Amino acid sequence: MSEESNSSLGGELAERLAAALAPRAEILEAYLFGSQASGRSQPHSDIDVAVYLDEGTAVHSGFGYAAELTADLMRSLGTNAVDLVVLNRAPPLLYHRVLRDGRRILSRDLRATTTREGYALSRYCDYLPQLAKIEAARRASRAR
Repeated sequence: MSEESNSSLGGELAERLAAALAPRAEILEAYLFGSQASGRSQPHSDIDVAVYLDEGTAVHSGFGYAAELTADLMRSLGTNAVDLVVLNRAPPLLYHRVLRDGRRILSRDLRATTTREGYALSRYCDYLPQLAKIEAARRASRAR
């Protein structure tokens, strides 16, 4: 499959995902990321989806909601290969990866979305010194 056709398939997928997620008012933002968003998907690639949920609802607090949403997306998309990330509880490194490499497919309030994305990037930058220490420790343990 050419990259161009891969890219157009990603656009169709993004539209289908947005349509499936739009009726859920608790989802404030949604992103398609991973190989499907980058145009590097293979026939058996999974579909990586990230959502940011309204903090005013209790739905984001438990695993049950994420499992239910994943199952709904699997039915809507006709595949069992859906991986869901709830950004409200995602580590800074993963949230940054979603923002850096993903495509925003849903935003209820662009100003609020931009503010949240800025905050997530700030958290990532705050995390970089710790990440550097972890990487230095890994290199040191490999050198032994």
